[in-house]
Amino acid sequence: MPPPPPPELPPEPRQVAAGDYDGMARAQLAEREAFFYPPYARLTSLTLRHRDVALLRRGIIIRPLNSYNLPEHLRVSVGDAGENAAFLAAMREILAAPEARRA
Repeated sequence: MPPPPPPELPPEPRQVAAGDYDGMARAQLAEREAFFYPPYARLTSLTLRHRDVALLRRGIIIRPLNSYNLPEHLRVSVGDAGENAAFLAAMREILAAPEARRA
C-alpha cells in the first residue's frame, strides 16, 4: 500500500493518490451541480471581440455579460444537438472570416 499523500495537497490530488477515483468524481460532480457547470448546465462563456452581431445575424441567441464586469464575454445557451451544430457552424464561419484574423 502506498504512503498517504501529503495533507497540504488539495482534495483532488489526495483522492487520486489514494486511488479514490469514485470519491473524486462524486465530489467534482457535486461541485459542478452546485455551481451549475456542465454537465448540469448548457451554458458557456466565450471571450470574443465584436462577434456578437455576427452571431445574432445567424440566429444564435447570446447574452452580453457587461453586468458581470465581463465586457468582452458572451453567454451562449445551447439547447439541443441541432442548436449546438448551428452554433459551432456559425463560430467556424465567423472565425474563418478575414476580419477575424486581424482581431
